[in-house]
Amino acid sequence: MSSPSTPARVLLARLLGRHRRGIGFAYGLLALETLLDLLRPAAWGLSIDALLSAQPAGLGWAVAQHLAHLAAGTARRAVDTRVFTRAYEGLATGVVLEQRGAGRGTSEVAARGALAREFVTFLERDLPDALRGVGFLVGGCLALGLYEPVLVLLVAALAVPVALLNRRYARVSARLNRGLNDRIEREVAVVEAARPRTVAAHFAALSRWRVRLSDAESFNFAATEAFILAVVVGSLAIAAGDPAVSAGTLFAVLSYLWLVVYGIDQVPRLVEQWAKLRDVARRLAA
Repeated sequence: MSSPSTPARVLLARLLGRHRRGIGFAYGLLALETLLDLLRPAAWGLSIDALLSAQPAGLGWAVAQHLAHLAAGTARRAVDTRVFTRAYEGLATGVVLEQRGAGRGTSEVAARGALAREFVTFLERDLPDALRGVGFLVGGCLALGLYEPVLVLLVAALAVPVALLNRRYARVSARLNRGLNDRIEREVAVVEAARPRTVAAHFAALSRWRVRLSDAESFNFAATEAFILAVVVGSLAIAAGDPAVSAGTLFAVLSYLWLVVYGIDQVPRLVEQWAKLRDVARRLAA
């Protein structure tokens, strides 16, 4: 018997295969934009030190970085819309026709067609955010190592608590998403019946499932941020303890720390979205 994650991987592979050129181009622009993001702290650090040394021309580092990032980001957003709109069009059409061909009811097919959007959203938003997070995490750690190698060890110490917290969050999120999607699949039938008590009970149940998901996310976020705060404070104390440190260097260190934090913060979101996709894929394959 196949694992629950297999249908999700199959659907994602199908999307990536059919639209590999467009998605590859969009992800290439994402990689360029992420690289330019990683250059921002260093560029502004150099510009700050240049300005403090009465060299206004040094501001050119920050201006050049910002303009290059603006161009890459604008191009990526324009490409994303076109590529992923076409991807959803093909996926939704296939899901509806396959489900109707298998004899599924109209309400169930309509709900599953809407759920199929989750896969395109994953490729358009969630996976790029995760990839940016990985880029910021790796690139930020490398940059911190150039400024103050011991800071990398502090960041690495976050791995254990973050991994344990997100392992728990993955289990909770999978269970709650199953309950939420059970309700979503019944929504069209509830609306068609139009019984006041049933409609009210349905939407009240949807609200409860979403609140429980939000509460689980909030707990995971708060616990993770507590560990992050300790690492950021410790890192700044170490960096500021160097008597030769410049204002620009201190700014760059703090900025790279926040890029690393951004990367860590993407982990819970990816965990939740993957749990959602696994449940949706199981339904589409049923």
